[in-house]
Amino acid sequence: MGALSQPSQPHPDDTAAAAAGTSGHTASADSAKAPTVRTINGPAAEPIDALSLGGNAMLKRLVPLLGGLVLLLLILRRRKN
Repeated sequence: MGALSQPSQPHPDDTAAAAAGTSGHTASADSAKAPTVRTINGPAAEPIDALSLGGNAMLKRLVPLLGGLVLLLLILRRRKN
């Protein structure tokens, strides 16, 4: 299994805090920063056809069920006559 890669550059806030000799943020520094939106640059996600992926597994479970239902109907029909 692949391990998560570590960022090659330290975060700018971490380097500024280390240079200033403080370990935390101040309330004024947090309120002065504008919120940033994370964007993902890459191909659009395509939908997965779940029925085609799970078709064999569903068929493996439905065939015995349908066979049992047909057998039950045949037994009930024969019992009435």
